[in-house]
Amino acid sequence: MRILVIISCFLSFQNIVFGQKIDESDLLNKDEKNSTLRRRLEPRISDKYYRGRYLIYDCVNRHYVCINLPSFYNCQEERLKEIEAKSVLLSCAPLKQFKTQKECFDVNYSLIHRITNKSFCVNQVF
Repeated sequence: MRILVIISCFLSFQNIVFGQKIDESDLLNKDEKNSTLRRRLEPRISDKYYRGRYLIYDCVNRHYVCINLPSFYNCQEERLKEIEAKSVLLSCAPLKQFKTQKECFDVNYSLIHRITNKSFCVNQVF
């Protein structure tokens, strides 16, 4: 009986302290919630990339990878910054968008087994 009284007192105290209304402006907006949820649930390839249907070549780690759209844009933006800074070696090369992840994975697999020219990693604008 004493335990029930103590629990009910605790719950009423909790409602007084934490029962304040939450202002909707304090909450994340819908896009931020979706972005946060996507980052939590979307499969990661590495610490750097999320899986997707956009093919790039990572010039630093020297491999092809199929990534999502935000990672693809990050690669493009970083590449433009490196070209403007006149860096000789570029960090990545955005290559192609595919209709599905499977198409990207198939092309990625075929490129792994083929020797290709990686001249797209070198800044040729001087």
